[in-house]
Parts: sequence; C-alpha cells; structure tokens
Amino acid sequence: MKVEYRAVTLVLVLALSSLCWGGFVVDADLTDWGVVPFTDWSPDPGIGFEQTNNLNKYNANNYSEYYDFEALYLASDSSNYYIALVSSYPFSPLHWNGSNFEGGDGGDIFLDLWGTSPMSISPHGVVTGLDAAILVATAVETPGKVVTGTWRDTHYSGGWWPGEGYQGSPHVVDHTQPTTTLGWATVAIGVYDYGLIDGQWEGNTYVLEIGIPKTILPSGIRGVHVTQWCGNDSINLIVPAPGAMALAALGTAIAGLTRARRRA
Repeated sequence: MKVEYRAVTLVLVLALSSLCWGGFVVDADLTDWGVVPFTDWSPDPGIGFEQTNNLNKYNANNYSEYYDFEALYLASDSSNYYIALVSSYPFSPLHWNGSNFEGGDGGDIFLDLWGTSPMSISPHGVVTGLDAAILVATAVETPGKVVTGTWRDTHYSGGWWPGEGYQGSPHVVDHTQPTTTLGWATVAIGVYDYGLIDGQWEGNTYVLEIGIPKTILPSGIRGVHVTQWCGNDSINLIVPAPGAMALAALGTAIAGLTRARRRA
C-alpha cells in the first residue's frame, strides 16, 4: 500500500516582510518556482537548479535524513536575483535569548560574481572564487545583509573541525576582519514537516528564499555556495553562461503567464 504525505505544516516563517518582485513572492513557499519539495524538485523553465551536491553526498543519518542539503535554485528578473535553498540542516540567524546567542547552525550564503575569478569546486567540495555573502548564520536577529570581506571556513584555527578530512569550504563571514556592506536582501525562512519520505523522516525541513536587488551588486551572480558548520556537506550552483540568467527571466515570465492563465 502506498502512503502519501503532503507538506502542510508550516512551523515557522522568519521574514520581516514578504516582498513581491516579478514572478516571485519572497515568503519561503516555492510554489511560484514550480517546486514541491520531495515531490517535484524540477523548477519552472529557465531557473538554475542543483539537487544536493553530486560531488560530496554525505549521509546525514544523525538527523534521520539522507542529506544535509536537498536543493538549491537561482533565478532572475529585470530588477532582482532570487535564491532558494531546501535544507535538512537548521538555518536561522543568531538570536539573543537574554544570556547568550542561539541559532546560526547553517552557513551564510556565498556568491560568485561575473567579472571576477570563477568559483571552483574540488572533489571534496572546497570552493574558491567567492566574492560576496548574504548573512544568515552570522546575522544577528535580522538576516539579509550583503557584504564583501573575509570568509571563515570549517577548518579555521580554533574552529569546529581542525585537521578533519571534510571540505573546509567557506562557511561564514569572518566578522573579526573588516567587511563592506553592499546592501540588503530580503530573506524568508520557513520550517516544514514533509513526513516520511523513502523511509526517512523529513521533519524540520528548512526552506530559504532570498530576493537580492541587482543594484546592490557590482555584477551579476555566476554561482552560489552553501555549507553547514561541520563542513561534511555542501551544495554549489554554477551558471553556465552569461545569457543563462536572461533566459531565466524569460522562463520565469512565461511560467508566470502560464500560471495566471490557469487561474483564469
């Protein structure tokens, strides 16, 4: 007998304001991307897509799930870039509970920009060529600040896993070093319970949706990188050509028109 589960429980949405841009509403709901997590990972035409990390698929059984990261998406319209991430690993900004900070388990979101050294990935997930970051893990209360600066990886001196055999990928912004603020993105974080999927309980699945004004970036986004604090899993999305984001914008517009016609 086949048992079906639906993603119906929204435990938390973390967003100061749901912002509607073009074909997307930044609200941690991926319906407008054409995505239903664990049912249909393929987005609407023209959207960049990477499902988990095919270079480094560590099993996240400590969390009763297959992977720390499920899927990463990148899209664009005439004014903004959009990033979406589905993660089995907890993502939330640092929150002061009255005596100490809580949260910050997931990583900041790193960007590779056109016109700079290209992002490179080794078989173990080590990433170079990252130019900017969106503060999520190291944000205090309000995620979304976009900065340039110095990155701290999972092997930094005195860090969590010095000398271990994991990637050492850039994980968070190093706030002990100077940073430059480029502007602000809008970030929405949702927590969902998708039930039992292929024998794994997909509860507490985090969905991040981010909207970034193009005007705050010196050039377009060529790639996106995320890893969590222990570094045993990462996910990386690379845009294949400069025209890809223009195609993404066209695909988003066509998909939006198609949805509107279906509603009519």
